[in-house]
Amino acid sequence: MAVHAGRKTKQGFKIAFTPNNPPKDKSSIRKLFLEACAIVWGMGNGKHPKTLHFVAEEINRVTVSSGDEDSIYGELLEAGRKFNIMVHSVSQRLAPIPNTVISMSGYKWIGCQNLVSDVERVAKELQVKAADIMALNKLEYYFKGEGFGNVKKGKFRF
Repeated sequence: MAVHAGRKTKQGFKIAFTPNNPPKDKSSIRKLFLEACAIVWGMGNGKHPKTLHFVAEEINRVTVSSGDEDSIYGELLEAGRKFNIMVHSVSQRLAPIPNTVISMSGYKWIGCQNLVSDVERVAKELQVKAADIMALNKLEYYFKGEGFGNVKKGKFRF
């Protein structure tokens, strides 16, 4: 398996998991995602010289509730750091994302939002006014670091 061989080198490497015939229904997509999470979990090693970064894209497609994420994905979020695993969860929407993902993600980048439910959840999480979130323009964002009151507004420049 490529990920196992990569970890044995003790050097950096990148692998993208893109199935040839991905499932269409959410239940099957979630099952496949959780299998990938189990592989990542198995590669964790708190004594390995390189942190294992796991990037999970569009997590709203693989999670089932905004409550707790009671799965191997939740375990990666809650205990992965003990095994030198860092999870990067990416989603364009916050409202359907499990509380476990939000609470265990120390750093958050929040850009323009299109739904009131997302604005309300983002504003609550960042402790800023909903109107401030709604006023974000293209390329503007809020960055929240770990802890409370650690929110900064910024703008990407190219």
